[in-house]
Amino acid sequence: MLTRCAGTALLLGLGATQAGSAGAQPDTSNTAARPPQPGNSIMQSQQEIAAALMRISDQELLRTPLAGLPALGYQALTGQRFEGLALRAPAQVDTDASHALPLLVTIGQGSERARQVPLQRNAFVFVTRLGRGDSWATRAFSTPEGKILGPASKRPAPPPPDKSISVLGVEARDMLRLGMLPREAGRYAVRMIAWDWVSNTVSVTLTGARADGAPQTQAPATQWLTTYRHSLEPAPGPVGLEDSRPSLTLMVTRDTTHTDAPLVANGSVRVPHDAEWPRSASGLSAVPAHLLFVRPDVVQPVVLALLLAPPRGPTTSGMVEAYFSVELDRQHGMPVSAYQGYLVVGDQISAAAPFEMTR
Repeated sequence: MLTRCAGTALLLGLGATQAGSAGAQPDTSNTAARPPQPGNSIMQSQQEIAAALMRISDQELLRTPLAGLPALGYQALTGQRFEGLALRAPAQVDTDASHALPLLVTIGQGSERARQVPLQRNAFVFVTRLGRGDSWATRAFSTPEGKILGPASKRPAPPPPDKSISVLGVEARDMLRLGMLPREAGRYAVRMIAWDWVSNTVSVTLTGARADGAPQTQAPATQWLTTYRHSLEPAPGPVGLEDSRPSLTLMVTRDTTHTDAPLVANGSVRVPHDAEWPRSASGLSAVPAHLLFVRPDVVQPVVLALLLAPPRGPTTSGMVEAYFSVELDRQHGMPVSAYQGYLVVGDQISAAAPFEMTR
């Protein structure tokens, strides 16, 4: 059931627009790992690592064989220490000239995090098509052949914190071959999520006649993904001062005045207007948005695709604001569990909003 709710709320989770994240576990079957550089005790931020990866030109990314891309990544990151996920992809790919769409993934983590949140069970790539609002979610890393990961409760206990060594890994993925997005002309935003940590977002534009095939709503690798679509009427929201900065906020709340009250996801959106958005019944542009709900050790997220009807047109700076409330229940494929919630609009993603589904 999708509805707007009111009442006294107990705040269970809150996420504002993401400004940074921490890391996840590398795919040990394919990724070489390097210890931190001796003598460098300063930890770089995700933004600094993403900037360092920009030293690799788009031309180098496209002309270098996939197997050779990690070496370019290590070269760009010489002397860097990092805990988190960082991505690099070419800004534009002509599918007539290139058969691959490389995604360079940098993973920095300690051994404790690697044991608690194994990447093979928790990491996925979430792609949104800018303007139109289509989305694709695919497993980011496969389990090494012959290796079966057991439940977190049965894994070996993590080592003491002073023995948790930070490791840097760089791996390359071909997004077209792995079905992370369709071979279709358009603008795409790509990010990786691993439980409570999120990479930076990279934007990719596909061009060329080879990319002009029939429209696809799902890439081949995402047939397991269940998506719920619903158009929401404008929800009342605050009229604030003019602000040209994008902002996404997600809160997961429960009404404390009723014992059987459901969890409700409340969100606010302020993003630049996109001329490709569909129109709402009022004639205003409807904002395509996605709610992602992630469980530990379950790589498939629950995705609710929404069309948000803004209460008014763009501001003088071209920003659109929208507000919504969505009632969550087990009909949405959400069993009893701990969750991390995310709100995604275009190339923006909120910080993680943790909550628990208890019934």
